[in-house]
Amino acid sequence: MPFDAAEALRLVQDRRAMFKQKQPFIWQWYLNLNFFVGNQWLTWDPLLNAVIQPPQDPDKPRVTENKIQPTVRQAVGKVLRQQLKQVCPPAAHGEDEVDKAKVRTQLLGHLRRTCGTDDLLNTGMTWAANTGNFFARYMWDEDAGPRKNAKGARMGDISVVPVSPFAIVVPDDYLTIDELPWIMEVTTRSVEWVREHYGVQVEADGGGNNFEQFGSRVLNFTSAGAYLSTQGDVGTKDKDGKPLDGGLCTFIMSWEKPCSSYPKGRFIAVAGGKVVFPTTQAEADEGIMIHSPSGELPYNHLVWFKTGIRFWEMGLVEPLVPLQRERNMYASMIQDALRHVARAGWIAPRGSVKKDEWSAESGAINEYTPGIGKPEPVTPRAISGEFFQKIGLIDQDMADIAGIHYRPAPGMRAAAAFALQQETDNAMAEPVVANVDKFMIRDGKLKLCLARANYGKGRTIRVAGEGLRWEVMEFDAAKMGDSDDVEVQGSGQISQDKMQRMDQVLKLLQAKDAKGEPVIDAYEARRLLDLENSENIDSQVKADVNRARYENDLIGKGNQVATNRWDNHDIHLREHYTRMKRLDFDELTPVVRDAFIQHTMAHEQAKAQAPQQGPPGQQQGPPGQQGVPPGMQPAPGQMPGMPPQAAQVVQQLMPDAASNPAAGMRAGMTHVATVVAQAQQ
Repeated sequence: MPFDAAEALRLVQDRRAMFKQKQPFIWQWYLNLNFFVGNQWLTWDPLLNAVIQPPQDPDKPRVTENKIQPTVRQAVGKVLRQQLKQVCPPAAHGEDEVDKAKVRTQLLGHLRRTCGTDDLLNTGMTWAANTGNFFARYMWDEDAGPRKNAKGARMGDISVVPVSPFAIVVPDDYLTIDELPWIMEVTTRSVEWVREHYGVQVEADGGGNNFEQFGSRVLNFTSAGAYLSTQGDVGTKDKDGKPLDGGLCTFIMSWEKPCSSYPKGRFIAVAGGKVVFPTTQAEADEGIMIHSPSGELPYNHLVWFKTGIRFWEMGLVEPLVPLQRERNMYASMIQDALRHVARAGWIAPRGSVKKDEWSAESGAINEYTPGIGKPEPVTPRAISGEFFQKIGLIDQDMADIAGIHYRPAPGMRAAAAFALQQETDNAMAEPVVANVDKFMIRDGKLKLCLARANYGKGRTIRVAGEGLRWEVMEFDAAKMGDSDDVEVQGSGQISQDKMQRMDQVLKLLQAKDAKGEPVIDAYEARRLLDLENSENIDSQVKADVNRARYENDLIGKGNQVATNRWDNHDIHLREHYTRMKRLDFDELTPVVRDAFIQHTMAHEQAKAQAPQQGPPGQQQGPPGQQGVPPGMQPAPGQMPGMPPQAAQVVQQLMPDAASNPAAGMRAGMTHVATVVAQAQQ
């Protein structure tokens, strides 16, 4: 359709008016964010339509014990402590499709670092916990990326920008970002920025209104009565209607999905009440394809908990605010009571003392009128234990709402009960994890689309190769394929509580299979408990594991590796077979695969010929002689590790030491005590 600037401006203004649907939520968002940073003596005034801080009574303390911030940090950390990996499955059968899927997966790993995805997740989860919603915008930035020539011109790169929910305007009656037909972002930009990016001179209007701006409006309230207004453009213009800052203007980006009237969608940029893009019919025909080649709205939406009944979801902080407010009240009452205990009042007959001259300091002389009575201290009432009990119950309620228990509940002593509590917390976190998975899937799809359209050839990317070693490869967008399917690995169920895992491992150690043999050995138990790399846990096992993995690297490079008679064949076979079971083993050359097979066969043969070994890392032999090389075992009756001369002396003093160390020790000590007593006589 022909481009009409007046019609485009009218469309943007009409859509901007829909931000009023957020009005019931915005004041709560401001409260949540202030409570999160510790600004917790605020309330909402419906008459002023503002968040206010009531004046403080100078005789009453205001105590703030911020439990919301650590609760949010721990809840966010619990969800993000697992590394979420984006993986692209093959679109069809065949080696060619597998290679294309591998290229896409490697590219997403590279973009995860260059686009700061981990930091984006941390920021997004914190925003979602406070406001229930977080957005990110995905666009191509011509001024980013590595330099392509000596003049400083850059190749361009994908730009992922976090966006607060205050700046987003969406239509009513839609529940997910996938359903939205259009979306708008309203921010504040300088007039110079608009001129540099769009080549258009616009009028300054002071910036966006409080509904659409976050910026510095969430501040610590430093004076009584200071308030945050949310009435239109209040605070952006002076009494004469002129902008407070002549260099700022409201900048709006409006995105519309492709439809029958606009096959490539519509992208309109407005600054200072003027359309700055598109300015020509050719630019209008590009629609949103110029920034989002797939035709999808170039935004990602992360919510804390998806209720499915509204687009603007509820965060974690909102149900904690009333409890935090009550907690601060009780803490302030305790502080007030302690202050009265430290500075008790006095009762004195009227006229007996002069109030202005009265002092309770040490050594002070206070005159009184004889016959009327002396001043007597007022005995303050003891602080009731119910105050502390009430605070404890509030903390427990906050932990139940957040699904984050810092410690077992009062009276809970059994590890199984605490493990059950942790399992309940993990179940509460699962819906949040599912929302993060969905965010990461859309994140990968939007990035792949931008890379396919703009990367081309000759771009260098870094990927994690074998053994987590960095490799540099030349990227070719033609080798990506057309699929944008992305999956997320490494999330799923939150990792189990350590006490529960330890209990399960101990039960497996005691269990027997059908042949009466242990289900797992000590080495496997250490691996399940993440203790296999500990310096204090069986250094021999660690040495064999490291040796076997080193041999895997050597064989993988085409080297022939021989077995040694001192190798623990069970550990070596376990590590070699684990390497051979990986999917990329089939991609090795036939020579390398045969080398692995021959090496493992040599271990199997050596194991069959050698004396029977015990569990991995443990050699057979009498107690105290495990791990002693052949030929170094002590002679019968000799104490292990002693020189022959010392062994003869010990044998005389403690005859039974070699066969029965405990009895020999007792007998030897008795003999030594007798010899010492005789020498003293």
